[in-house]
Amino acid sequence: FMIDQMAHLIVIAVLAGFFPQASANGWWPESLSHLLPWLYTAMCLLSGVILIVPVGGIVIGKLTEPIRAEAEKIAILSTDNLADAPSAARGQHLIAGLRNGGRYIGWLERTLVLLLMLIGQPSGIGFLITAKSLLRLGEIRESKDRKLAEYIIIGTFLSFGWSLVWSVSTQNAIDYWRPRQPATQAPLRVLLEQAPPA
Repeated sequence: FMIDQMAHLIVIAVLAGFFPQASANGWWPESLSHLLPWLYTAMCLLSGVILIVPVGGIVIGKLTEPIRAEAEKIAILSTDNLADAPSAARGQHLIAGLRNGGRYIGWLERTLVLLLMLIGQPSGIGFLITAKSLLRLGEIRESKDRKLAEYIIIGTFLSFGWSLVWSVSTQNAIDYWRPRQPATQAPLRVLLEQAPPA
């Protein structure tokens, strides 16, 4: 996966190096000249969403795969020890999470990080991390669950780190391309009042 993605990026970089004026000399500036800044802004936002949400899930999944295998092995061993327990107790301990629930939680948290950065409220990310930590780690209290807790913490920090890096990049790209409002000149009366005395 990483080799495939790096190959795509290298091809794009090489083409951009050989043809730096491809966009300026293409048909877009002629046919969409007044919409071009908005088009570039929308493309930056869409690229950011793709990089942060689905691509982030794939990258984080690949990075945490060895840890997940170890945590799952511990979980299987701990459930095997419940074979002698009453059936009611086994049912309480073996309730599985939602299918693909972790993936959807990751998508939602990375989308919220991007949204908080775009609306200029990065302090809300701290609240988001706290809320997720309380919800995910609240049920892990015993020392035998330490590996699972560490797996969750590593995945959470990787997810938030990935989101922050690409959210800042997306915000900068959007700020670069977003159309600027024309500066309005102050009325003559205001200019005369602000002028230093002769």
